[in-house]
Amino acid sequence: RQAHADAVVAVSDHVARDAVQRFPGLDSRLETIPPGVNFDRFDPAMVRADRVIRLAGELRVPDGALLILCPARFGDDHGQKLLIEAVKRLGRDDVFCLLLGSSDGPTPFEKELERAIEAAELNGRVQIGPYVEDMPAAYMLADVVVSTGGARQGFSRTLVEAQAMGRPVVVEDGGGAAETVRPGVTGWLAASGDASALAE
Repeated sequence: RQAHADAVVAVSDHVARDAVQRFPGLDSRLETIPPGVNFDRFDPAMVRADRVIRLAGELRVPDGALLILCPARFGDDHGQKLLIEAVKRLGRDDVFCLLLGSSDGPTPFEKELERAIEAAELNGRVQIGPYVEDMPAAYMLADVVVSTGGARQGFSRTLVEAQAMGRPVVVEDGGGAAETVRPGVTGWLAASGDASALAE
């Protein structure tokens, strides 16, 4: 259908390049328009402390822990297993990693993640959390927001929302998500598929 459309919109340069590779001749009808952020909602000044405190309690975030937040879908691996390995390589007891996005019942992939957490001996330091409606408060809880997936990521709304909330981000290089980061300014890029680079 894309090949026959009068105009096509890509969410990132990464997606645009992929579309042109798949459908030669599409480039003359292709425009890249990254999704925006609602700054009325994603504004640190609009998030009261009680919202953050309440959410921290609901998510069972340990007091005083440095929080790595990774919101992502749990349908299949979007790099969460790599992040678990990176947290293990950090070897820090003061870091707590929250993988947000669980639905009503555990998916087969969530069960895989639970086994990966247990195998890495990170019970109590990496936790699967539910889908959260109040993402502005969730970002305010975080010390860093991570987006994994590398070249599989066409774009990451998570990263632009986190940056709007003043949070530093870490992203695997190679996909559209990396286009949302100014390396060394708003966050850091890690080599795709490299747990050591992600940990660093």
